[in-house]
Amino acid sequence: MRGSQEPKFASINDRNSVPVAEHETIIICDGSNSGEVFTGFRGILSSTMGKLAKKGDIDDAYLRAFLDSTFEVFNGAKTGAAIPHLDKEALYALPFSYPPLLEQRRIVAILDEAFEAIATAKAHAEKNLRNAREVFESHLMKVFSARHSGWSDRVLSSLCIRITVGHVGSMANLYKPSGIPFLRSQNIRPFLVSMENLVFIDEAFHASLAKSSLAAGDLAIVRTGYPGTAAVIPESLGVANCSDLVIVKPGPEVDPHFLAAFFNSSFGKGLVGAKLVGAAQKHFNVGAAKEVVLHLPPVVEQKNIVAAAMEIRDETESLAGYYQRKITALDELKQTLLYQAFSGQL
Repeated sequence: MRGSQEPKFASINDRNSVPVAEHETIIICDGSNSGEVFTGFRGILSSTMGKLAKKGDIDDAYLRAFLDSTFEVFNGAKTGAAIPHLDKEALYALPFSYPPLLEQRRIVAILDEAFEAIATAKAHAEKNLRNAREVFESHLMKVFSARHSGWSDRVLSSLCIRITVGHVGSMANLYKPSGIPFLRSQNIRPFLVSMENLVFIDEAFHASLAKSSLAAGDLAIVRTGYPGTAAVIPESLGVANCSDLVIVKPGPEVDPHFLAAFFNSSFGKGLVGAKLVGAAQKHFNVGAAKEVVLHLPPVVEQKNIVAAAMEIRDETESLAGYYQRKITALDELKQTLLYQAFSGQL
C-alpha cells in the first residue's frame, strides 16, 4: 500500500472529563465495546471512552474504517480483571499506512457501497431468522390457546405421580470431576437437556438426595432465570440428580413431551409468569406448578400433537440454522473487505 508509516496517531487520552470538539478526531469506546468508533461528537467524554487525535492528511472515514478493521486486535488487547479496558500501547503499536486523500476516499466509497449491500442482506437474513423461529412458536400457541372438543381441563397435580423440587442449598464444595450427573438450570434448554457445563456429585451425596433424583421420562422445569423452560429427561442420561429445578413425574394420562411443549410455548410461559413468587429473584415454585391447569386431550392425541410439533420444529430449526450461517458469513465478508482495504488488496 502506498503511503508513509508516519505520522500515526498524535495522542490518545482516556482521562476523566476529556473535552472533544466536533471537528476533532475519532472516539474509541473503552471497556466491553473496545474498538467501536464514532465521529462528529462534541462534548465531554466519560472515563469509559478515549479520544484519538490524528495528524497528517488522513480522512476521518478512512481512519474510522481502519479502526473498524482492527476490532479483533482491540478485543485481544483488553486488560483488567474486573472491567476489561483497552491497552493504549497495543493501539499505538498498530501498523498504519495510508495513501493520498483521493485514494483514501476511493477506498471508503467502495467500502460504503459494499457495506450497504451487506447490511441490507443481513437485515433480510435476520428477518427471515425471526420468522423461521416464530413459525414453531405460533403453532404451539395455536394448539394450547384454543378450546377443543373432547379435551378436558385438568390441574397438573391430578395428572402426576410426583411434583417436587431439586436440591436447594450450597454446593460449593460438593462437585466432583466425575460421578452422578447433577443438572442445574443452565442444563435445561427448551426440549433439550444440555451436557454443556455439566457437573457431578458422588454416589453418597446422590443417595442422600432421593427426593431430587431424576429418571427417564421425568420433566425438568427451570425455576429461576428462564422460568418455565422445560425438557424431558432422556434415557441416555442414566442415573442423575438436580438442583433447584421443578421435577414432574407424569402419570399415565399425560405424555411428558406434551407437557414439555406446553411449558415451552408462550402460552405456557404466560401461565408460569403469572405464578412467579419472590421479592429479589422471581421463581416458579412447586405449589404454583401443582396448580397449573391444562386443556388436555387423550394421550393418543397428545402424542400425535407432539409428533407434528416436532416435525415443524425440525424444519424451522433447519431454516434458522441456514439464516444464522448466512448472517455469520456476511459478518465475515465485512471483515474480509476491511482486511483487503488496509492490506492494499482492494
